[in-house]
Amino acid sequence: MDNLTDNTGGTDYTSQLEPVSSAIPVHVQAAVQQLKDGYFQRVDDLYVRYNNVSSAPSALIYIHTIVDPSILERDLLPYLNQAVEHSDAGKKLFDRLKQYIPIGQIDHTTDMAYVAYMLLQGQVVLFIEGEANAYLFQTKLIYQRAIDEPSTEPSTSGAKEGFNESLDTSMALLRQRIRSPLFKNKKYTIGSLTQTRVVIAYIESVSNPAVIKEIERRIGSVELDALQSSHQLLEFIQDQRYTLFPLIAKTERTDRIVQHLLNGGFAIIVDGTSSTLYGPINFLELLHAPEDHNFSTWAGTFFRMLRFTAMLITIFMPSLYVALSSFHPDLLPTFLTYSIIAGRERVPFPSIVEVLLMEGTFELLREAGIRLPKIVGSTISIVGALVIGESAVNAGIISPQMVIIVSITAICSFTIPNYSLGVGLRLIRFIFIMLAGTLGFFGIVFCMMFLYLHLTGLRSVGVPYLTPVAPFRRKEMRDSLLRYPAPKLNTYSEFLAEDVNRLRFPEPAPTPNDRK
Repeated sequence: MDNLTDNTGGTDYTSQLEPVSSAIPVHVQAAVQQLKDGYFQRVDDLYVRYNNVSSAPSALIYIHTIVDPSILERDLLPYLNQAVEHSDAGKKLFDRLKQYIPIGQIDHTTDMAYVAYMLLQGQVVLFIEGEANAYLFQTKLIYQRAIDEPSTEPSTSGAKEGFNESLDTSMALLRQRIRSPLFKNKKYTIGSLTQTRVVIAYIESVSNPAVIKEIERRIGSVELDALQSSHQLLEFIQDQRYTLFPLIAKTERTDRIVQHLLNGGFAIIVDGTSSTLYGPINFLELLHAPEDHNFSTWAGTFFRMLRFTAMLITIFMPSLYVALSSFHPDLLPTFLTYSIIAGRERVPFPSIVEVLLMEGTFELLREAGIRLPKIVGSTISIVGALVIGESAVNAGIISPQMVIIVSITAICSFTIPNYSLGVGLRLIRFIFIMLAGTLGFFGIVFCMMFLYLHLTGLRSVGVPYLTPVAPFRRKEMRDSLLRYPAPKLNTYSEFLAEDVNRLRFPEPAPTPNDRK
């Protein structure tokens, strides 16, 4: 597995464990007692196995709940006495242990705090009488689920593998796709209680050094007791904490992360969670799907345009209905106006109450479908929507037009590839509805202006959120809302790449059709 670089220089345990580090006694009993009294009082899963048969009494210590028993019984215990008892004047004990014991990672230390720290990482510790050293053997038990396609990000074509909760497995998946020594990774340990491993990955010759240095500074400054998820870390490192838009995106798809790294971005992998963070990002990138590049240029552009249109419908359609039916009915065709009036004849509520009632009900059904077991969740959502909608229309609580509008809006919201963006747009939709119900079109225009000003002021690790639209970059527009052919996509983003003049591949020779 990858040799990860630790930002703390290998001594971060001293700030995480109390009391402070101390020397290891040369007597086995004293060393074991000091370890128990100083760090592991009332820890019943700490096992100590004494060996007094050999000429040098020893003690093997480990936490049995996080140690792989097969490695312990097969690779360590049968060879341990042989390595300790072997007489070789030319070799130290540590060298003999590395020679005779078939375990890849063997280390030694004179620091008791480091011993306690490595025990919590799943290592076995060996104390030997007369030795002021402790010897460490990597026997960590790894629990992980199989590599499957992410359930929240299905793909019609392309890779079907996704990250799981193991950081080492996630790094291995990236290594299999980026086979280059320029692929760098740096390890951090965050959380004084959880000791969660975090890795920043990037490609050295492609990524912007200023961006990498900034994100390393932000992660290095995070200090907290427990880090349990990638989103928790995201809230500490993103540029603005109170925005509804994701400034650093999350995904479980390996192909999306690999593509972003090749474009000059970075990825942040948190041990214990399958969602990997990546950035810097822009707004239009959140509307991209991994399979866009697996179809023709025209199909890829069509799908992106379709998602962009669906996003606009998700935001504006309910608020436009409220504004037109309540404040500006004269803007509608006459027959459509009569149809809306006839549909709302028995409805006792104004349009804004009608919309909020239906949108709120649908959000409740959506949340219930997520929380219910998979077998019945989708059935309850579909049947519940049909039954409630039909009953509400028959009872005269809502109009038939409202059922159509809410249904179309819901369908469009499901087309957003990024789930965090979809949640933000759903909340923004309610803001538009409230302003449309109080100010009509003026409220919608006011909200649009505020939304645009907010988006132009956002930054993703210093990169403008609306690039390549604002600031406008013509070449970068080739792979934003549009999807140009691959031979036309040979430049990097000036905000992400280290060298803006670097090309992905040489300029292709013009074809006869191009000369015409």
